[in-house]
Order: sequence, then structure tokens, then C-alpha cells
Amino acid sequence: MTVYNKAAFDAAHTKFLEAPTTLTDDDIAQFAAVLPKLGDRARARQQNLVAAETADERKLLDSRATRRDMMQGFEDVIFPLLAVHQYKRDQLEAQIVQLGRQVEDLKSEVNYLTWARQETAK
Repeated sequence: MTVYNKAAFDAAHTKFLEAPTTLTDDDIAQFAAVLPKLGDRARARQQNLVAAETADERKLLDSRATRRDMMQGFEDVIFPLLAVHQYKRDQLEAQIVQLGRQVEDLKSEVNYLTWARQETAK
């Protein structure tokens, strides 16, 4: 299982945007570590696969910027960055819970030591 690494993810994301066919398995694993769907999308871009157009999308191709173009921009740039932030948030939340437990343990230990000191002073 690949562990998320910010520098590796940023490098992979740059390749994803500029030259997706040069993505390596390690780059794709960074995407999958954040969100499995991103890994699948990166693999498809690496293999130069494109989603099939629907009839509605073909109608919109006459306009300057289609909804598909906008969604492509979101899927390529915004969604990966949001997924990274969500992943980091989840990690930080877990760390906060762990630190809260440690604080409670230390409080209990201080209370016990204070009680023990008072008992020995009697």
C-alpha cells in the first residue's frame, strides 16, 4: 500500500496535467492513496483513454466552452486538490483524537501522582 507523500503527489499531479502519458505506476499510486477513483482516472489518462461522448455532449460541442470542458477542468485540477485536502483533514482529525486521548491519560496520571503525594505526606 502506498503512503501519501505531498512532494510525490505534487509531481504526479504536474505530470497528470502536462504529460499524462508519462505517469508512472508510483505516480498513479499517489493518486490512488488519496482517492481510488483518482488513481483510476490517472491510469486512464496515462493510457490516453477518453470517456465516450454522449448525444447531449455532442450538441454542446458547438459552443465555445462546453460543460464537459468545465467538468474536465474541475476533474483534472480542482477535484484532486480537494481530495488531498480531505485526506489531510482526515489524518489531522485522527491525530487530534489521539492527542486528546494522550492529554486525558496525562491528566489521570497527574491526578494520581498528586493523590499519591498527598497520601504519603499524611
